[in-house]
Amino acid sequence: DRRFNELKQYKADYGGCSVPKEWNGNKQLGRWVSKQRVQYRYLQQGKESSMTEERIAKLESIGFEWALASSLDWDRRFNELKQYKADYGGCSVPKEWSGNKQLGRWVSKQRVQYRYLQQGKESSMTEERIAKLESIGFEWALASSLDWDRRFNELKQYKAEFGGDSVPKEWNGNKQLGR
Repeated sequence: DRRFNELKQYKADYGGCSVPKEWNGNKQLGRWVSKQRVQYRYLQQGKESSMTEERIAKLESIGFEWALASSLDWDRRFNELKQYKADYGGCSVPKEWSGNKQLGRWVSKQRVQYRYLQQGKESSMTEERIAKLESIGFEWALASSLDWDRRFNELKQYKAEFGGDSVPKEWNGNKQLGR
């Protein structure tokens, strides 16, 4: 209840409940607020969580927002990606695309966050976001990554068949592999 009361005071002083995580005025409060969002997200994902319906109701009674601006930014970028796909036919936005550099970086970040999630690392990627991205044909691996993996497997096959990995540059069996 102590942190909750501190949060109510913060809201009275600053007009909202978005306490920065490392707020110099009260770092413990900032960390506590951040933890509430994490525990809420765990609850939403069906993971073990200390968040309860009572705590949710209590926080919401003072106007606590579960989604930070970053979640709103995510939705905005997702909508920009849908428009990009409508305009260009796909979701592979170049990382430094001059039409919208933030979108290109965002697309790259989604792949990184997805990879972190797959590796069990901390990630901002959620099942909901994965479903939204996949609903518009988002590909998690870039074509160049897929090409690399395919060529690597072809090289392993070549080595198994011919006993070495020195593929002639213009090998008729697979000209792309020799390049």
